[in-house]
Amino acid sequence: WGLLELYEVTFEVEYLKTAVQAADQLLERFFDKESGGFYPYAADEEQLITRSQDTYDGAMPSGNAVAALVLSRLSRLTGEPRFQAAFDTQMRYLSGGIESYPIGHGFALMSLLESCWPTQELVVTATTMPEELPRFLRKAPRPNLTVLVKTPENADRLRAVAPFTEAYPIPESGARYYLCRDGACEAPVESMEALKVDSVRENAPV
Repeated sequence: WGLLELYEVTFEVEYLKTAVQAADQLLERFFDKESGGFYPYAADEEQLITRSQDTYDGAMPSGNAVAALVLSRLSRLTGEPRFQAAFDTQMRYLSGGIESYPIGHGFALMSLLESCWPTQELVVTATTMPEELPRFLRKAPRPNLTVLVKTPENADRLRAVAPFTEAYPIPESGARYYLCRDGACEAPVESMEALKVDSVRENAPV
């Protein structure tokens, strides 16, 4: 979660790459692939008498709830179906606790709400980081907007974690902005002002 937050602030691909590697480790060693839920220690470590899966929030958010949020965001950022499939399994697992004790599962509810929100994906291709992009993102929180930035410097590393970005060409100068909704992208534009990004209120679920 922290690595994804760092990527959203800096757009440094290494943060996204490390988040993907950590998530794959979690899915391989800690995840119940059949029923969902992450265990507190790995399957290949010393086995204790019990192997519990806590879901309720305490002083810190539930690790299982944070994992759901991470899987949902990685699905949108990378386009990799394994993260969406794991998220679906994880939310089915969390739904029982949410239903029986919603007040103790606030972070899981937030993860669920974010996944239900109509999302938008913005792919930015540019020769260098556009100065207008950070200014735009600082204006208001947009939890429904996923942003990837592709430049000549990071194109190969970004393709390794988000293969779909290979299809987006980098212009010879300036920047291009590709805004997508429901798997369909609008024609690219060359400035943030020309983008029609929904606000949180406009895009709120009914």
